[in-house]
Amino acid sequence: MKSTIDDNRYTVAREYIGAPEEVAGLRTGERWVARFCGDWVGSAESRPAARALADTHYDDRTVQAYKYEELTDLLTSTSDTFKIKITGDGVESKWLNITRDQLITIRHVVGVDKP
Repeated sequence: MKSTIDDNRYTVAREYIGAPEEVAGLRTGERWVARFCGDWVGSAESRPAARALADTHYDDRTVQAYKYEELTDLLTSTSDTFKIKITGDGVESKWLNITRDQLITIRHVVGVDKP
């Protein structure tokens, strides 16, 4: 998993969100909030946990960059394993070996709005 610590599109900061429980090191109602380009990603009780939310968001965005049609084309193969390239903005690409079932799962997530 790539860390988003050097990606200025991601921020992790303490924010008041009205959380009812008090957490050590934070004021009542505060949590560590992860954002992408100012949009809410999630909140956590610690800075490392909020950074992990940002990192997961980054990975999810990278996987969704695959076009639904490209994944469909891969499934026409009779192979049981696939090698796919994961890419993102300004980061080193990675090749992953995945199974047919994993590919079907990725295709479903990317194409969730498809008929």
